[in-house]
Amino acid sequence: MSFRIIFLFMFVSILGYGQTSYIKKTADDFYKKESYLNAIEFYEKLLLNNKADVSSLQNLATAYLRTRQTDKAEKIGYKLIESGVKTEENLYQYAYTLATNGKYELAKNYFQQVLTLNPNNTRAVKFFDGYCNLSNYFSDTSNYKFYYTLFNSPHSDFSPLVYNNKLVFVYSS
Repeated sequence: MSFRIIFLFMFVSILGYGQTSYIKKTADDFYKKESYLNAIEFYEKLLLNNKADVSSLQNLATAYLRTRQTDKAEKIGYKLIESGVKTEENLYQYAYTLATNGKYELAKNYFQQVLTLNPNNTRAVKFFDGYCNLSNYFSDTSNYKFYYTLFNSPHSDFSPLVYNNKLVFVYSS
């Protein structure tokens, strides 16, 4: 009787491992082909079953970022950083994701950590300098006011400019 239980346990374990390795391989294949939405589906299955390893989490965060799911990318990036996987690329991507989500001060701190690991990281240098001087970017916003007008079309209006003292723009119908 105990032999059957042990055999059954081993059989189920092997099936579970096989299923996990199939899901990971499928996710990685989609990721390599830059089919990020498909990759996300499989990486999320790994995450749901607590089978996601570091490379799966890194790829999932990147896939979220590449598909503009920045809130989800931020959560996965945080999970990576908090688990102690503070590589230069993980820190950079997490900082970039924070900045994309409008968390500039926090992003600046993580860009600083990237620069601590590699002072020659030009991407991080540019972002860090930009976030240190963020007030310069918004200094003239109070000089402009925007109003809705009565002549907007029901279509997408874009590219406004002044021509012969009149406002002209393009719209798609």
